[in-house]
Amino acid sequence: MQTIDIPKKYQKELGGVRAHYGLEMDYLYQNDMYSKHRVLVDKNSNLMLSEQLFFEHHTDDWSFKPNIDLTWTSSHYNTRYYGLKQVRVEDGFSLKFGIDIKYHLVSNLYLTGQFNETLFSHSICKSDLMSSCSQYEYGLGILFAEDLKRLQSAHDESDTQSKKHYLRFAYGIATKASAAEIITFKSHLKEIESTNQMFSVFYGYQVTDRIFSLPIDVYPTVGYVHHLGSSVQSSSEEVVLGMKLYYNFYWPTHMRFGFAEGISYATYPSSTESKEIIEEDGQKPSRFLNYLDLSLDFNVGELFQVPSGNQFWLGYSLHHRSGMFKSSAQYGRTNGGVNFHSIYVQVDF
Repeated sequence: MQTIDIPKKYQKELGGVRAHYGLEMDYLYQNDMYSKHRVLVDKNSNLMLSEQLFFEHHTDDWSFKPNIDLTWTSSHYNTRYYGLKQVRVEDGFSLKFGIDIKYHLVSNLYLTGQFNETLFSHSICKSDLMSSCSQYEYGLGILFAEDLKRLQSAHDESDTQSKKHYLRFAYGIATKASAAEIITFKSHLKEIESTNQMFSVFYGYQVTDRIFSLPIDVYPTVGYVHHLGSSVQSSSEEVVLGMKLYYNFYWPTHMRFGFAEGISYATYPSSTESKEIIEEDGQKPSRFLNYLDLSLDFNVGELFQVPSGNQFWLGYSLHHRSGMFKSSAQYGRTNGGVNFHSIYVQVDF
């Protein structure tokens, strides 16, 4: 993703973030040193070549990853991103160096930080729209990940058991109700949009079954969604990448509350989504939007006391796409979105 450092009010029109596609080759020199070699283009075939070198150093609680990145960008690329198609910019180089730091706080919780500085060649920074020949980036956050100390100890059975996979098959129907109204049970059946329906399939891979010693399963997940055509919309496709968490509990049988966060790309936004965003924002919808999923399911085998059905789950999920109230450049500073009520069957294997 290429982020353009421009004022928020221009990001909707010019595009604050652009996706890039291409090839990458990784080479491992030794356990703590590796490189990445990339050839990338955006949707307009603007070209970028990048050479990256990474070093890693780990202690019991700390992880340090210094890195350096030398990038060449074509004149068409620079004119788009550094001249905003208003000023012609010649091809040139940028040199980026920085460090990523991770500190293990407790259990599955890590504190992360990063700092980077980028230096641009004269051919780029002489653009009238460039205010400086250098750029600084910094970030601070938290990370939920596998407790490496727990993995290394591997004393109990849960540490050595094989990881689970799942496939989830769902049918959904859109609603004009907001996510807040659905969660607080204030939505009504009359708000359902029968002309906007979808089928989806999601795959997940378990990376841990504990967070802070709580029975929480964590799955990176990818999903494909087919939106059915109707009298108000053509059929379209949606792809989702995210992280899914399940909290396991018994009431009175084995149940799970699920939450997922990620990113969604739609080939063409659905009619309900388009209508809301146009009414709320006055502009066309973004294909990239934030993705949320809230779910509640129960284990079929345990409910009906049939052990052969323990790998099956039946449940409800809220499928949500939105622009996060214009808070994110990568979603086009979009306000509004769409929600789907869905029922699903999930199979563990």
